[in-house]
Amino acid sequence: MSKEAGNILVVDDDADVLLAAGIVLKKQFQSVVTETAPDRLHPLLAQQNFDVILLDMNYSSGVTSGQEGIQWLHTIQKLSPDAKVIMMTAYGGVELAVQAIREGATDFIIKPWENSKLVTTVSAALRYSRSDREVKDRAFREDPSSPVPAADRATFPPLAYFPPDESYRVPASLRVSAGDAGRIIKMPTSTGQLRDMVRIGSLEFSVKGQALKLSAFAEAADRRVDRLFVPFADLTTGTETYAGGRYLDLDRTATGLYVIDFNRAYHPYCFYNPEYDCPFPPAENRLPLPVRAGERMPET
Repeated sequence: MSKEAGNILVVDDDADVLLAAGIVLKKQFQSVVTETAPDRLHPLLAQQNFDVILLDMNYSSGVTSGQEGIQWLHTIQKLSPDAKVIMMTAYGGVELAVQAIREGATDFIIKPWENSKLVTTVSAALRYSRSDREVKDRAFREDPSSPVPAADRATFPPLAYFPPDESYRVPASLRVSAGDAGRIIKMPTSTGQLRDMVRIGSLEFSVKGQALKLSAFAEAADRRVDRLFVPFADLTTGTETYAGGRYLDLDRTATGLYVIDFNRAYHPYCFYNPEYDCPFPPAENRLPLPVRAGERMPET
């Protein structure tokens, strides 16, 4: 099996954690470096560019505040601003990890982790870059399964995006109501059909100081529900973005804690080709503010 390209750095003062992480990650990624001392970050980052850095939140004996991790996160942001930082925390430190997300970390993972979760979290962080957009543009032009009509692919222009904005990348919690979760709703689609969707729960978060909610769904036929489908509309819908709304996809977590990144919001395939059948966001997922992040319509 070929390894995924990427330079990974793991920083933790627990040698057992480094050993376990190294065993798992070295099977999947081309370059993995482990380090016990965070004060070695300066020379390490001067010598090599790392795509993803997994960073523990506490280092000094008896210290559990997580502030050491936050301080080292800020150091990484200065020394290697393009690196994606994943905070590692024990289960009881989830709130600290959420704080780190607000400070600019890309994601967090809870120790002890499931190996598959560790790999998918690192892979997702590797994909979180502008190169993703280049890959998508090329796929839309060249892939036989592209949603763009075949006659239009050769001249299809690059997709349009709002400028990246970290204020649209926020922590969220999934609230599941016993009386509401699992309720099947019939979601209207772009071809005039009704699609059966299961409401999983409500994602609660804040953007620019405003408390918001979005309902998360899954296909009614999906028995595993390992991903959440979050269609939404906002005050750009129909003017700066597609009138049929935009989508977010989230990997399901055991903790109910998520990172919503509207910079990843994308147009459904029916925006490019009316033959596709795309669910419209329900009324409850219409946000009362403009979300100028993620895909947009081309400016004219």
